Amino acid sequence: MTTRHRISQRKTPLENSEPEALERPRVHSTPKVPTLLAIMVLISVACYFALRELPYGFVQRQSAIQATEDDLEARDASIFSVQGIPGKGKGIIAVRDIKELLTTYTDTKRPRDQRRAYLLHQYSFHCSCDVCSLPDEKSKESDRRLMSMSELHAQFASWGGGTIDGVQAIEIVKRIWEVGSEEGYLSERGRLAADAAWVAAAHSDAASTNAWAKLAEEWFGYEVGVDSEQVLEMRMLQTQPEGHLAWASRQAIRVPTPDA
Repeated sequence: MTTRHRISQRKTPLENSEPEALERPRVHSTPKVPTLLAIMVLISVACYFALRELPYGFVQRQSAIQATEDDLEARDASIFSVQGIPGKGKGIIAVRDIKELLTTYTDTKRPRDQRRAYLLHQYSFHCSCDVCSLPDEKSKESDRRLMSMSELHAQFASWGGGTIDGVQAIEIVKRIWEVGSEEGYLSERGRLAADAAWVAAAHSDAASTNAWAKLAEEWFGYEVGVDSEQVLEMRMLQTQPEGHLAWASRQAIRVPTPDA
């Protein structure tokens, strides 16, 4: 008897019916960084927590979260350099001034007034990030897009309880992606594509599973590093979609691919 290797052993956010399961924060504050100040972090630890959200707002900062010199060289080596750190392995060092490094303090899909009120109460500062500093009209437009994304995430999560089918779930993913592009909200895409791959695998659609896994691999590479567990998992899934933990757990149907 052939034993099929199971991929994606960890639970997906879709297994949680709570809408918050698919909510993840975005970058938010603005500390200054001087020239050649070493970020000096281990790729496998600090980059995941401190730099994973940097694609939003400062696209060139994606270079900060690449894990190898070869991959960094293909992007923007004028900003960051991958170097050996004695006793710690490889880390990232800034090679010129960086306007700001960003981190997350709250759910950044909240409206601006709620974000600022929370940050002021909880951390005693008035946020002046690029999004919170938008003119009032543009901020209202931004808030509408962010609220739309939150509502779409909640709808997507309902697939876990069987409220919507796989085709509807994938169409919601694509709509989240579209609204995120309109907003400039490029964080969380690795996880979103991986969740879409989960849906495709559950409905036994190998081609769609492969396509979403490939997209997830690309965005996880930006967000948590090209040698991260998430990237390796998505690569494996592309070679063996039938090995996904959720494979054939729902009715077999064709679901859309990212480009469909």
